[in-house]
Amino acid sequence: MLGGTARYGVEHILPVRDDGFPWGTFVVNVGGALVLGFLLVLILELWPARRYLRPLLAIGFLGSFTTFSTWMLQVHELAEANQIGLAALYLGGSLVAGLAVTGFGLLAGRAVVRTAFGDQGEELT
Repeated sequence: MLGGTARYGVEHILPVRDDGFPWGTFVVNVGGALVLGFLLVLILELWPARRYLRPLLAIGFLGSFTTFSTWMLQVHELAEANQIGLAALYLGGSLVAGLAVTGFGLLAGRAVVRTAFGDQGEELT
């Protein structure tokens, strides 16, 4: 519920503009990918004994915050409106940006683990 509500807020702040690019969904999905990469390192390496933390945050909050279905619907709508270039940019850009920020999130998470544990952090990663 909280993730979907947060997504609604972002989509409300960043509605589809005249240029047709769905910035709200792009920001939600790319931001969710960044947070997921970061959180998974912390959850798996710092807090592994907290059994329900990963389902709560990764599946629950971020699963309802991000949206594959809206992304695909918007790509379809752009293509139907004969904005093939924009549809391709949105599709590919979302994928590339999502993968890039997930990697950045993983690196940032590992840096936090190393900072928190010093030499022990090297053994954890």
